[in-house]
Amino acid sequence: MKTHHYDLHDKKYKGPVPEHVFKAPEKTLTYDFLFERIEKKRGPAVPQDLKPYIKHLVGRCLEIAILRAASPDVPADLTPLQTVSERAQKARKAIDQVVKALEAMAQAAKAPEAIDRDVKALEAMDSVKWFPLLWTRYGGKRDPSTDFLKGQADAEADLVILDRASSLLKDLASDAKRRRDEWSRQRQNTGDLSRQAFVMILAEAWLFATGRLPGGSNDPDKNPFLALVGAAWKDWHGAGADVPSFFSQAKTAAVALQNAPSWMPPRWADINDWPGFEMIRARLMSSRSVLGTTTPTK
Repeated sequence: MKTHHYDLHDKKYKGPVPEHVFKAPEKTLTYDFLFERIEKKRGPAVPQDLKPYIKHLVGRCLEIAILRAASPDVPADLTPLQTVSERAQKARKAIDQVVKALEAMAQAAKAPEAIDRDVKALEAMDSVKWFPLLWTRYGGKRDPSTDFLKGQADAEADLVILDRASSLLKDLASDAKRRRDEWSRQRQNTGDLSRQAFVMILAEAWLFATGRLPGGSNDPDKNPFLALVGAAWKDWHGAGADVPSFFSQAKTAAVALQNAPSWMPPRWADINDWPGFEMIRARLMSSRSVLGTTTPTK
């Protein structure tokens, strides 16, 4: 089974993932921790069905967690998002002003002297919003060959485009502001972003392996998920590394995953390399749909 996406024989490889994670994931502390929980009587347990896949799960989990932690998917500078939001708002206002000007033209166009003899029927219509566009873009010297019906269709299509552009810019402005606010709060609430990225991947693996979310205790002796994170941290930084507190990051991960299906492997797991897993997944789906998929670790 494939365990990495790097050529470790290439001496130019200077990535953050330790070589032993690629070459021997079964010799990591993370692997030992999960393997010991197979059919464990107390606390979250790994089902026997997943035993053949633990090596691959651990290898990919450590690889992705370390890579995400080394380069978390959060911009270092949030200023561009603020700029996008502000400029989208300005652009939307500009389009709305153009539409209002066209509407004013529609009112002026109702005067007999302003209406071409071919379009006098417009006076009897309820709405002539598209008429100024017809008059401005498709009439007169611009395109003498344009007949009235074709010009009307083109003008109506243009009006729809303007309306959609205004809606898109409105959404873009609000979404850019929302993302900026989310990332700002994330920085304030979870501290080190690289640690949050690290913990999130481990939480996804934990949910799949045990069917349980990270627990609520800040004591690794009482919260096996925190013990797992500590083992993974040492697999990355060395067995003698000090393990910081990951309690706040674990809480954030638990909230993010509370509605995630525990029978489905994480998206980064490369399940195509897992022979025979489809049958196992069906059994997991059946058993965990009864037990529930959002039960926190005890």
